[in-house]
Amino acid sequence: MKRTDRARILVVDDDPATLETVSNCLSAGGHTPCQAANGFQAIEAIRERRPSIVLCDWLMPGMDGLELCRRIKSRAADPFTYFIMLTIQSDKEHLKEAFQVGADDFLSKPFHPEELLARINAGIRIVDLYQELTEHNLAAHRLNAELSQLNARLRQTVNADELTGLFNRRHGMGRLKELWAMADRYEQPLSAAMIDVDHFKRVNDEFGHLKGDEVLQSLGRILMAGIRTSDVACRVGGEEFLILLPGVASEQAFICLERLRIKVESSLPLGGEPPRRVTVTAGIAHHTKAMTKPDDLIQAADDCLYAGKRAGRNRVVIPSPACATEPAAALPPQGKAEPGPICRPDDLKKALARF
Repeated sequence: MKRTDRARILVVDDDPATLETVSNCLSAGGHTPCQAANGFQAIEAIRERRPSIVLCDWLMPGMDGLELCRRIKSRAADPFTYFIMLTIQSDKEHLKEAFQVGADDFLSKPFHPEELLARINAGIRIVDLYQELTEHNLAAHRLNAELSQLNARLRQTVNADELTGLFNRRHGMGRLKELWAMADRYEQPLSAAMIDVDHFKRVNDEFGHLKGDEVLQSLGRILMAGIRTSDVACRVGGEEFLILLPGVASEQAFICLERLRIKVESSLPLGGEPPRRVTVTAGIAHHTKAMTKPDDLIQAADDCLYAGKRAGRNRVVIPSPACATEPAAALPPQGKAEPGPICRPDDLKKALARF
């Protein structure tokens, strides 16, 4: 015997003599019975006392034992209740009917006290097993919930850049392959932007590495706040960042990156004399049929990024004449084909006018 020994056993019978006889028998066996004279009182007693075992007469006015059993067993949110039907109707058809509504056992009238106690004790063992099973299930659910949380934290740790909270390079390259495959299959636009903090080494040298870390953290927050939930922002190197923009053409990507560039320049002062501000240079590339693999997209964006650096930094560059104000031929020769025209900071109004 375990926890159920301390639980109450509810006896339900409309005959006071039978009610008293059964209760005395249970008390003599070391149990603690409570009583109900009809089905309605039994419902109230179950609500208040939560008995583990109900011993109920079948034939009662108002609500018989079958209906009471049906109601108890239909309350899925309640703890398991072991139901013993006390009846003079012990033929097979009646017993079949009792078991169909959910009765767990039956006891024929007139009964022998030892048989009554034996069936009660059997019910207690079954209730204990249900309680143990419930506790094990709850423990398993809690463990599964904890494991899910730990797995989520692990995924976040594995995929996140520790300093900025953005995705790291490994996750970014994985997402690039997925987005590349979708762009290829469904012929959807896909743009990528490589971003570099201008003269970041000077920031570390003049203001210290802690300040440099603060700059990168602030930049990460600006990038995250300035993109869509479907976009992917990650830190791919010391001061280099990658943004993937699915479903976005290069001209629209230029507008997004130019807004981010302006936000960085206006939000991250460095101090010093004369006062200095953090600026970034960005290169944008668009998925084309001429590209054969995801690395081609990154390389094209990288080429635009370095074209922007050679042209003076603090600008956004795209390989498209859509917002050109200076031809690529004006750039210093680098021994290979240049990525295309440069969009200077002043070109945002002209670009926006196209949309």
